[in-house]
Amino acid sequence: MSRNQAEIQWEKLGQVRQQDCILKESEMYDDFLRKDPDNLLHLPVFKAIFQEIEFDTEAAFTEEISRLEAENEADFSALWIERVASRFQVYKSGAEAIEDVKLQTQLLELLVSYTVKELIPETIARAQSKGLLRSRKTRRHTQKLSTALNTSASGGNAGPDLRHVNAALEKFTKQQSIERSDATNLAEWKSAQVKELVRGMQKDTDGARLFLTLIVVLLANQQDGIVYATGKLAPKLMKLLKGRLGSKGYEHVEGWKDAVKAGKLTAEDQEEMKLLATAG
Repeated sequence: MSRNQAEIQWEKLGQVRQQDCILKESEMYDDFLRKDPDNLLHLPVFKAIFQEIEFDTEAAFTEEISRLEAENEADFSALWIERVASRFQVYKSGAEAIEDVKLQTQLLELLVSYTVKELIPETIARAQSKGLLRSRKTRRHTQKLSTALNTSASGGNAGPDLRHVNAALEKFTKQQSIERSDATNLAEWKSAQVKELVRGMQKDTDGARLFLTLIVVLLANQQDGIVYATGKLAPKLMKLLKGRLGSKGYEHVEGWKDAVKAGKLTAEDQEEMKLLATAG
């Protein structure tokens, strides 16, 4: 019955844990009576039994809460790996594979901004909506991570840099006992993200976004990782494909760039871009 009480209290916590779960004697009695009103006759006996086994009952309650917390933390870890760890590592690897120092710096700065302002806050909000912040450990560590990322590395107004963000994420990963990535993980995550990008192109009709995604996919097929970029950087990234796609392939891509800029990209052009991305 104490385990049942643990589950009831756990569900009452809602999306975010604001209080500790404590075994309450009165709630045990209420639960006993809810199961059968006639149990009122046996309540004195039940109370006497409870007093005798109170220590064991509380131990079972605590054990069940610990199990539920561990399960909640495991679900959070799975979400974090899917939404944050995998994307950040793959994007970081992609930016670092760019040999042009200026372009690499721009991509890494863009990645830091995206990670701090969108990726992590959105993932934490998603975890909360799924009830994955019920664990005291997870809630405490996500709050500390958010605070750390909103603190400038230099103490000024510049905001955190890559080193600062990377260190904060590594510390969080260790605190939450989240599986660390290796070469195999990165390859699998990259493959999954490329497929996600290609799928997203199929229903997209925005020429500029299609062109950017195509460039990102084509570049990903030629180097480590995937670059996180905005449309502004698409022409620079396109130039990195010169000599890698073949002269005719590059001419097609360059023609689509000009068409996008002039607002003359046709439906046929869009279909060809999608086919090229799918072909890899």
